[in-house]
Amino acid sequence: MANNETLNSGSTLPIGSSVNLSDDPANKYYLHHGDSPGAILVSQPLVGDNYHTWSRSMVMALTAKNKVGFVNGLIEQPKDESLPAYNAWVRCNTMVISWLLNSLSKEIASSVIYANTAREIWEDLKERFAQGNGPRIFEIQKSISTLSQDQSSMSNYYTRLKSLWDELNNFRSILDCSCGALKVLLDNKQHEYVMQFLMGLNDSFSHVRAQILMTDPLPTITKAFALVVQEERGEAPRNHYGGKGQFIKKERHLCNHCGITGHTVDKCYKLHGYPPGYKFKNKMHSANQTSATGEEPHLPFTQVQCQQLLAMLSSQSSLNPSQPQMSNQITCQNQDASSSTPHQAASAISQFMAGPGSLEEDWLG
Repeated sequence: MANNETLNSGSTLPIGSSVNLSDDPANKYYLHHGDSPGAILVSQPLVGDNYHTWSRSMVMALTAKNKVGFVNGLIEQPKDESLPAYNAWVRCNTMVISWLLNSLSKEIASSVIYANTAREIWEDLKERFAQGNGPRIFEIQKSISTLSQDQSSMSNYYTRLKSLWDELNNFRSILDCSCGALKVLLDNKQHEYVMQFLMGLNDSFSHVRAQILMTDPLPTITKAFALVVQEERGEAPRNHYGGKGQFIKKERHLCNHCGITGHTVDKCYKLHGYPPGYKFKNKMHSANQTSATGEEPHLPFTQVQCQQLLAMLSSQSSLNPSQPQMSNQITCQNQDASSSTPHQAASAISQFMAGPGSLEEDWLG
């Protein structure tokens, strides 16, 4: 009975068959025409402290190429060198060794360059750089507790935090169950993620952080991240309600000139003047508005009538010798009649009425 070589595809080929084992895509020895020894399978080479992420990336890349069995020992070297599978195994083993060397730093690659099989290189790197679960879990937990946003953008901060969560979950896998407790466990883990994420935010996000914490139930970590990103971009919706039964008091404007709330300095009446017909709360305020604002009073006569009034007051003062100073002041006002204004007329009238010889004395005789 002829010896047969069993393949991954489940088919058997007799010894000495001319069929090339590396031409069947379903075969474990298959190599695509695009595969080359210079290919780089992972973006980050192994430098020592990134062994866990590097090994996971390499396992995924080798699995996609159906070659992970060369590093975990599932695809063993054929003992009979005369078998067709022996040459196919040597070819694939050499290709995997090249891929491993391309994913290592120069210093580490030089220390494993003389290994004969890909499995020897894989086990050597694992013994040197793999840490126990306890120390690594401690490092991850410590990094999560001390991580904060600081000067980083929101996207970078969340990406660093999520990578730590994913690595921690790699050490603490959750088994599936049908009792319903899995959903509760996953919800609690989401709440823990939200709390850790909010604790590391800068104080500038205190408003949106308070809104998220007042939400019942707490949103998922992806929803919380989306809300904070909207706040960072200035796109967060502004409403007067912060959550369930929560009312946020609307901010009132404060004037920097008079210190009164309800308006800003560009609309301050004390600085820019009161509008016509403005109703004051008390008469004292209304009487003092002219001196406080520096505006001209609104008198019920024209400029020509003001000039006539100044001339009349000047003649009236000249008839009363007890008011020489007042007469001179009004005369000066009258001489400059061309530039008289209602404000000047009001000033002259006020001085005349406040003087010792008022018109009231003339009426009293």
